[in-house]
Amino acid sequence: MGPLAGIRVIELAQQVAGPYCGKLLADLGADVVKVEPPGSGDACRTEEPFKNGVAGSDRSGLFLYLNANKLGVTLDLRQSNARTVLMDLLETADVLIDSFDPLSSLELGFDYDTLHSLFPRLVVTAITPYGQTGPRSTWKGTELTLWNASGYGLLTPAGAREEEELPLHPHCAQVAYLSAANAAGATMAALLDRELNGDGQLVDVSEQETMIAALSPQLADFFYDGNVVWSRSHPRLNTMRFLPCKDGYISLLLTQADQWDRLQEWMGNPDWLAAIEYRGTQGMTQNWDVISFMLSDWFADKTKQEIFAAGQAHHIPIGPVSSIAETVDSPHLAERGYFVEVEHPVAGTLKTPGAPYRFSRSPWQIRTPAPALGQHNQEIYGGRLDYTAERIEVLREAGII
Repeated sequence: MGPLAGIRVIELAQQVAGPYCGKLLADLGADVVKVEPPGSGDACRTEEPFKNGVAGSDRSGLFLYLNANKLGVTLDLRQSNARTVLMDLLETADVLIDSFDPLSSLELGFDYDTLHSLFPRLVVTAITPYGQTGPRSTWKGTELTLWNASGYGLLTPAGAREEEELPLHPHCAQVAYLSAANAAGATMAALLDRELNGDGQLVDVSEQETMIAALSPQLADFFYDGNVVWSRSHPRLNTMRFLPCKDGYISLLLTQADQWDRLQEWMGNPDWLAAIEYRGTQGMTQNWDVISFMLSDWFADKTKQEIFAAGQAHHIPIGPVSSIAETVDSPHLAERGYFVEVEHPVAGTLKTPGAPYRFSRSPWQIRTPAPALGQHNQEIYGGRLDYTAERIEVLREAGII
């Protein structure tokens, strides 16, 4: 059933970061109960794309990916009577994942001090834009604002030649996914600490700090030399380039003189390359206009795979810039069985990424598809919490569940 079988998790989070943290734990066998507002559910249910282009709360590709292997219940945390239900859910839980700032948690009645006094063994993992303390602890944040608040805006695109080039943002939720991965790892460490020392604790994950932690080379460059902009105009990264070829683009990273020598040999020792100073970052920077023009001309009749294979043979760090379609069709990923198919009762057959790891003894698997809104209300409230049918109906009529 997985390395985390027997661990019970309550997930009070929406969109990407909290749910992906919950998914990582669920994929490892944890019993994860996703709590959503009745009626609307997780806002991620409305995110495109939808299976076959048909909108619906059980058809969002993103929601279905992030919430497989979970149970789903509804609970309106804004209602005062919901607090009793939440406390009943937490009575047998090992972990609570939430994305509430400290003030909101306090207003809703499940701030960490209160929870720790009631459930001392509970691990509370809070994933928020700026953390649970500090002057920005109650601020909201988005993928774009956090990307820029962490210093990445002026570093993107990497290798930009002009300081005036506009910053770019990558087309993916790097902040949320990286924060979730950190949160899942920290949660498991807190569970291990609980086994050793008895009590749970607060795992305070700041999405901004998560991103800053991944800037270690650039931070070192700033701390050591006072250099603020590193990967846009700094000469160390001017050796990283993208060049067009017959069927797309290739990436080229030349940092050593012997790599240049092998490139020159591969190209047949052209006179133009021998006639200019190309070695090292300074030579490449000063002469890149000529180099890029001539290399692009030489690569123009060659495909990405031809260039990749020849580059490998010459021990040159060069490779294809793959599209999503080319990545999905990778024979290597097919051999490893990375992409998996999931059967969903509404959306049908879905293809999703698998786990980015392998366990030799307890293999990862999709056990259940993402739940419909409130799908497991009866199982959890009537079964696990032993609520009577009458009480469940009262809660439903009051809009609490």
